[in-house]
This record gives sequence, structure tokens and C-alpha cells, in this order.
Amino acid sequence: MTYINMKNNRMYKNIYFIPYGSLRYFLSIIEPGKSNLIIIQDTPQLRQFVSEALPNETLIASPRIASRRIPVNSKKRLLQRMLDILICRFQIPEPLKNISPQAKVFLFQEVGYLSFFILCKYLQRKGVEVNFVDFGNPVNHKHKITINHLPMSLRVELWFLQLLSGIQLAWFEAPYKKKLKMIGLSNHLEPMKVSPMSWNEISRKHNLCFGIDTKNAVLFIDVTLQTVIGIDVKRSQQNVVDFISQLIDKGVVIHVKGHQGTPLNSFSGTLLENKVQILPTYYPVELIMDYYQEVYGIISNSLSNPIKGKKFSLANLLVFKSETRVADFNRAYKVACGKEIGNISMIEHSCPLNHD
Repeated sequence: MTYINMKNNRMYKNIYFIPYGSLRYFLSIIEPGKSNLIIIQDTPQLRQFVSEALPNETLIASPRIASRRIPVNSKKRLLQRMLDILICRFQIPEPLKNISPQAKVFLFQEVGYLSFFILCKYLQRKGVEVNFVDFGNPVNHKHKITINHLPMSLRVELWFLQLLSGIQLAWFEAPYKKKLKMIGLSNHLEPMKVSPMSWNEISRKHNLCFGIDTKNAVLFIDVTLQTVIGIDVKRSQQNVVDFISQLIDKGVVIHVKGHQGTPLNSFSGTLLENKVQILPTYYPVELIMDYYQEVYGIISNSLSNPIKGKKFSLANLLVFKSETRVADFNRAYKVACGKEIGNISMIEHSCPLNHD
């Protein structure tokens, strides 16, 4: 367990277990200075953002425990996960040992965060009530696989995970990728009612400012084409480069916001590598989307965020290797864009926008 930003040894009244995707809901409900303890998984980007946004709060990083299915022949990974679970279960961080039963715990995820579930279970045994905040994770209780539909290998793996963690668990299937199996809580938690603030309201509440000069600039939310499964990377990359080049030729500045923790971007190794401006990846892109009149992307949950300006997708510029991959992508795209899908204009080949 890593102590990132430890304050004095005090009694905490509010404990937040936050994944990166829950930041909008988390920042909406947390009141700075109200005896808060924040627990994240140890990722540098989330650590940096929370430390800067809430510098006076106590921040702890729990270990990352593999939540996806591990092949039976990957013995080293299986053993590592077993060890990680035992360490998390029996090396409880000091701030959690003195928690009062009257404290409030906020859990933002039912699937994929074993360390969170283990620590929440520890607090429940102390009489602390766990409040579940549903931030709209695409993999949720609706995608739970019943035990009767599990192959024997997954049943055995599930049995071991439950034995080691002391928690009732289940396997879940991602709606956008049927082969992706993730572990989560077997018993669905009834979510508390939360009305999240807009990202603009959150910025004002926490005084968040990133000092970006957006004059004559557009935002490109990157997906890192080199990592997209099932596409012809070279041809897809060339199509995107060709389109963005037309914008640059018109004097438009391109700001690229990549995925957290990804050193590559879609323009790495291309003619535009040094012609686009790369923004830091540690903060949520939603905090800056309203800075721009036009926002471009390919596929991203961020495109589901309503903004003042216009949104465009370059998804039709991708070249797929098979019809199956096209179907998989289209499924994922609909999930990512959500209700905003009708407000996202599709860019076609040889279709530059008018920036005169």
C-alpha cells in the first residue's frame, strides 16, 4: 500500500474508492476539508491529478490486482495475483484501522477493482456502511455471467479468487467485447442517488485551470491507432493524417489529448509528429472540451460528454481487416458515445471542414 499524501493520523469521516472513470461523480460529491480519505489504484496519472485538484486531502494508492481472466497456462501471472490479493487482505493501511463505524464509504465500481472490494469488505466488518455510486460504467451488474454459463476453467478460477479474497465474486462479460471477462462483486449494490455537476461546475468548485491557449485551435481526443485491434494501422493512420493535414494547411492548431499513461499517439512516426501539440494526459479531457469550438475524436467515452461546441468522429477513416472487426468496433462505438451519438458528426474521406 502506497501512502502518497498522508496527513496527520486523524479519524476520517468520508472514504472514497475512486477509479479514473468516476472522477466527474467523485468531484461532484466530495467537499474538500471535510475529513476525507481518498483511495485510488496506483496509477501515476490519477495520482497526479487528484494530488493537484485536492492538495489538502489524504491520498492512498491501493495495489493493482489483475481483474481480467488469466489463462491457465500463465502460472506466473496467476501466482502474482494470488500474492497481491493476500497482501491487500492482510496488510491493511493504518488510516483504515481507526475508522469509526459512523464513517461513510463511497464505492464507485462493482467490477474490476479487487483491491477496492477487499478493503471495503474489511470496513464492512467494522460496521461501516458502503454507499455505491453508479457513474455509468459500461460493464455492470447487467453483464454478470451466471455460474451455469461458465466453463469449468472460469469456475475454478472464480472459486480460488473467492477463497483468497473472502468475497462473493462473479464473472462479468464486457458488452462491447464478448471475449473480455472481468471479475466483480456477485451481489449488486443499490446505487445512491447522485446528480453529477457539469465539468464546468466542477472546474469552478475546485478552481481547476490548465492554462491552455485555444486560439485557432481544435482538440483531437486520441485513441492511439497503433493499439486498436483489428484495423490496418498503416492505412488508417494515413487517412487520419491526411485529414488532419488539411486542417493544419488552413492554419488550424491541433491539440492532441492522449490516453492516460500512453506515451505513443496516433501521429507518432508520421509527418505530423512535430506539427501537432501534445497535451498532458493526467487530467480528464472533459475538463477542457468546452475550451474549444470543435472537438475531434475516433472512439472515446469522452465524446458522450455534451459540450458547447461541435463534435466530430473520424471513425469512418479507419480501415478494418474483417467485417467481424467492423461489427465489434461499431458495438463499442455506440456504447462509448451513448446518448450523444446523434450529436457527433462523422467525417468521411476527402471531407475537410471549412476553416476559412
